[in-house]
Order: sequence, then C-alpha cells, then structure tokens
Amino acid sequence: MYTTNSISRKAGFHRFGLGTLELTVVSDGFIVFDPPQPILAPETSKACFKSALESHFLPSGFVKIALNMLVIKNGAQVILIDAGAGNTMGDSSGWLIPNLELAGIRPAEVTNILITHAHSDHIGGILTSTGDLAFPNAKVYMPRNEYEFWDSGTVNLSKSKLVDKEGFIRFSVPIIQAVKKALGAKLILFEPGQILFDFIKAIPTPGHTPGHTSYLIMSEGQELIHMGDLTHHLLLFEYPDWGFEADYDFKEGIVTRKEMLHRLAETRQLAFSIHLPWPGLGHVRKKGGAFEWVSEHFTSFSAM
Repeated sequence: MYTTNSISRKAGFHRFGLGTLELTVVSDGFIVFDPPQPILAPETSKACFKSALESHFLPSGFVKIALNMLVIKNGAQVILIDAGAGNTMGDSSGWLIPNLELAGIRPAEVTNILITHAHSDHIGGILTSTGDLAFPNAKVYMPRNEYEFWDSGTVNLSKSKLVDKEGFIRFSVPIIQAVKKALGAKLILFEPGQILFDFIKAIPTPGHTPGHTSYLIMSEGQELIHMGDLTHHLLLFEYPDWGFEADYDFKEGIVTRKEMLHRLAETRQLAFSIHLPWPGLGHVRKKGGAFEWVSEHFTSFSAM
C-alpha cells in the first residue's frame, strides 16, 4: 500500500453559502506534534492517550492538526478570520496566500481580518517574510484584553501546563510586537461581546488565552460559530478535561471548552474549527457524559 505525507496545495479551499454570505475555507497547511504529548493531554497517562488515538484509527507517535482559515464575503467586504502562520511554523504551514489566490481571492482584496487570539499560527500570516503587510488594505481587529495581555511586558503563563513557559514567551512576543509595529493605525481593538460589521458577534471564550474570542456569524436566520482554538483535536470532544498544554489557564480552558460544546450540542448550530480535520465544518452532539464531532458531508472538493 502506498502512503504519502505530502498534501497538494491545489485542493486548498472549500466554498459554501450562509444566508446571503459567501464563505470560503482556505487551508494554511498543518502542524505536526511529534511527540503528541505533553502538547495534548499533558496530565493523561501515555497508555490511555495511545489507546484513545488508536480507537480513532490514528497513529500514536505523532498528531497532525489542520490550519483552516475562514473567509467571509459580504458584498465589497472580504473578511478573513485569523491570518495563518505565515513564516513562523515551518514549511508544512504558511500556505494561505497561494490557496487564497487559487480560490480567486487576492490579498489586496481582503478588507478586514478578525483575530481569535494572538498565537503565531493565527497572526504570523499578517506579515510577509520581509516584514511587510501581507494584506496591505486590511484593518485588523483584535480583542482588547488579548492585546493588552501580550503587550503588558509581564506575560504570565503560571496557570498553563507549558514546560518551557519562558521559551514560549520569547517565541511569541516578538511576533506580536512585529505585527503591532507594521499595522500601526490599522490595528483596531474591540470589546468582548461586541457586534462587528452588523452580522458577526464576538463571543469571549477565555482559557486558551485571556482574550480568546469565538465568532457567531449570522445571515438570514442561518448561523455558524467559529470556535477558534477551543478544541485542537477530536479527542477533546470525547475527553474535554484532557486539555492542551499551551492553554494560558489550563483549568479555565476546560470549563470554557465544555460550555461551548454543551451550547453547540443543545443548539445544533453549524460550527467551524481551525484545527479539526479539513475543512473544519461540522456539528457537536452529546455522547455519554461528553461529546463528539460530526463532520459535515460533502459531495465535491469545492462545492458552491
């Protein structure tokens, strides 16, 4: 049997409708966790974690997570939620701009970028390899409390499970500062719960970072919730307490994850996830005392 780890960039978008909106999921590539622990499930036994992966027919020696970016077109508005990793996470990521162009979207056409949170795989793509703005005409909207946390000069990760907290800070803060400097007045801060562009509601979902924000997108009675980084892997539906090492507040991350998954299971709303398997669209339903992810079904690679 022939297997390959390569992924074609020429199947890098999926387009669909939500009310009067045109939405496009665009791949920025993927990230490999090798080994997968303690990044995922840092307090779970290796045997239990290995067994859970194998029950999903997944290898136990590494985990790949997707980088799915969502674009919303509303008339002349072209709104990108998060900007991908750019040049910050290696060659398996940073595919956003070529895949946007494949989808017929030029970087100069992007009018606005909404940020879920300021980790490098979400803001690194704001800049090119030379430090210029990759989306020269876009205003960038970031939660105020997220910005203030990273810009404070005293980033506190004491409630995370990160082994190398200082290393994570040394990696993350210069990227955020470079983005801030390049954007200047194009960086706009907003408050929790704010309505943006009349059809997107910012939902505070702290834990992964202090200002982590999910987005409720609404049009003609149809809704989609962009979960951001509330769950990085399918196993966190089945075992939401297992958590993620880089959650700024590990315990708060668990509480917030459970609250959103319960909401999605109750409302049956369509959900979108950056890191779940391509294209990151599906629903949440209850399963036993926890949850499971039910992927949307598609009949073509790029259905209208």
